Amino acid sequence: MKSEKRFLFSEVCFFILFVLVALLLIGSLVAVLLIVFSKPLVENWNCKFLENIANFSPKETAERIDFSIILTSLSLLVGGSIFIPKFLLKKEVYESVQKKFENDVDEILQNKTIEFIDSKFNSVSNSLNKCDAHLSRMIAFNLKEEFPVWSIGWSIRSLKRYEKLDPNSVGFVEYFDFVEFLRKIVIEGSAQKFFAIVKNEKNEINPVMTALEKEAAESGNDSKRLAVRTVKDIVDFEYSVQFKNKNLKNNEILLPVCKLIGGFAKCLCGAVMANSQNEKLSEQNLLYRELLEQILQISDYGKKCKDFDAKKDYENRLILVLKELEEYVKNKNENYIKDFEKTDVQFFQSK
Repeated sequence: MKSEKRFLFSEVCFFILFVLVALLLIGSLVAVLLIVFSKPLVENWNCKFLENIANFSPKETAERIDFSIILTSLSLLVGGSIFIPKFLLKKEVYESVQKKFENDVDEILQNKTIEFIDSKFNSVSNSLNKCDAHLSRMIAFNLKEEFPVWSIGWSIRSLKRYEKLDPNSVGFVEYFDFVEFLRKIVIEGSAQKFFAIVKNEKNEINPVMTALEKEAAESGNDSKRLAVRTVKDIVDFEYSVQFKNKNLKNNEILLPVCKLIGGFAKCLCGAVMANSQNEKLSEQNLLYRELLEQILQISDYGKKCKDFDAKKDYENRLILVLKELEEYVKNKNENYIKDFEKTDVQFFQSK
């Protein structure tokens, strides 16, 4: 409030000064003009006031003109034209600078705030993913004896959460121990348990699906849904490790897991397609098409994926594998169960 009053007072003072300087200059110029043009004015208009001035000689005229006043007036006018606007625009300049300063400060504060929030959010997200990964690992471990397929699904869920962690927040030893525990103790044990159950069902038309149905009945799941969701978890994880995020730190630790469960996923796919063939009593149907749609419906790289290139690449690779498995099923080749029991079979193959 005081600054505004001070500015208003300065504005009035300099305005009055400007008017006085202008009047002084105008008066000086008028005086000079009267002296210079006094003779023509006297001759034409018979002006008695200028008769004495008109009789001056050029030397006397020059002596009587006070050029110091004129120069002073000009100096004041020129100086006033420079300095007066400075003071008159002082408030506008101050407000402009202040506004620019405030905008820059606001922008800096906003950027710093966003960075801080992002940092905190990433930290919280990282902690939640880590907690979720360990919780899923414990669930997988508890399920491996009675529900091996379900246990593998929870193991992959745990690994997918661990893969999302900031690599810098997890030491190599910690990461290695976590993955190795799941691979050797949980996933490998669950796969061996499941294939042992399948061998006991060798008299069944589709021993893999029979084993799935028994586990599903005990766990309260649908056998086909259990198989499809497990396959989806496995192939999503393998695609992420091999193709999508292949340059991530610690990926070399995850590749052995892909080789361990790739054959298991193929075995489940073959069982689902063989079951569809038996239900529809036709070998001419595109057995892979129904399974493909079911996987794409819930996959991270399926219909909800926003990365078009990854989505298309994932689908094309999936189609190639499912078509190959369909040939196994249609030719009633049951050796695929033994082939896929191996621990060095990946689901996807590089093109």
